[in-house]
Amino acid sequence: MFHAKTIKGRLDIALLPNAILDQICTGMVSLDVAMQVLRLKEVQLHRLETLVQDGEELTADLVKSLLKKQVNQGLASVQTNLSHMWTAIPGTVPDSAAIPQSSPTVQELPSASNEPASPVTVLALLKQFELQTQHDPALQRVGTLTKVLIKELEIALHTQSMTKKEGETTDV
Repeated sequence: MFHAKTIKGRLDIALLPNAILDQICTGMVSLDVAMQVLRLKEVQLHRLETLVQDGEELTADLVKSLLKKQVNQGLASVQTNLSHMWTAIPGTVPDSAAIPQSSPTVQELPSASNEPASPVTVLALLKQFELQTQHDPALQRVGTLTKVLIKELEIALHTQSMTKKEGETTDV
């Protein structure tokens, strides 16, 4: 029995550039490594093709290094976008002790300063950034990471709030 995913993967391998495909077909490259090659974006795939044409052996380590470069480039663009958003947002720092029921508006977020950002401020900024990742194809893969960061901050803020409430005493 054939699985559609397996067939699609092998068809995609067959469509790789000839220099890469030649090394795969000679048996020098495992199926796992060939499947990893498919995860490369166009720029890194072209780089791999050039390296192989220049005599480089297609290895798991080579593909792994190109995948790392690809991830690092993606993270660099996210960092740049966050930096631009952070410096472009005017306003004041919200009270970090209060946990907002909804995200603060843009006016409530801090401007760039030497003061450390509060977790509430970072949460609001991440929520705003997450909305942008949905509409920008280059950032869609980062959306999942952003959602995880948002959830972790919400949990941390909720835990912080619960700890403060437990520590409070009332006079009777």
